[in-house]
Amino acid sequence: MCVIRCLSHENAVKLAMIYQLLFVVLIRLRTVVLTWRLLTDGKPSKQIYMISCVCLKGKFLEAETTEENNFIKAELNTMNTGIDGYWLGGYNFNKDRSLEWISHPDQPMTYSDMYPGEPNGPSSQRCLLYWRQFGYAWGDGFCTAKLSYVCEFIKT
Repeated sequence: MCVIRCLSHENAVKLAMIYQLLFVVLIRLRTVVLTWRLLTDGKPSKQIYMISCVCLKGKFLEAETTEENNFIKAELNTMNTGIDGYWLGGYNFNKDRSLEWISHPDQPMTYSDMYPGEPNGPSSQRCLLYWRQFGYAWGDGFCTAKLSYVCEFIKT
């Protein structure tokens, strides 16, 4: 039921698969704003924007290898949607210059494709994204910006 509801808007979604790399991604073309709420422990929590990824048994993209990241960038370039950026699953929990994956908030990222000079707003631009103006290299951005997002799924 959940998957049917999520996939019913075919014109808003592109599903890209590559079997050799063992991952599947969903690139949403509809824009969303990332909203955060504080939990009792003070850590930010993903909210409604994650529903589409979770509904399909996925999560926000965590590009952890050059191979995976280059695949996503190639897909974004091929789609050529004109959208300025796509949210990834990275967040600046500590308001410093290091971002972490939402699913591993206390572990440093082992791979990065950060554009030179980024992140440049560690205390205010706390969400990670692919910026089109950077050739889809990573940058930090205001979580309130209305952008699209990329989900990832474990290939079974």
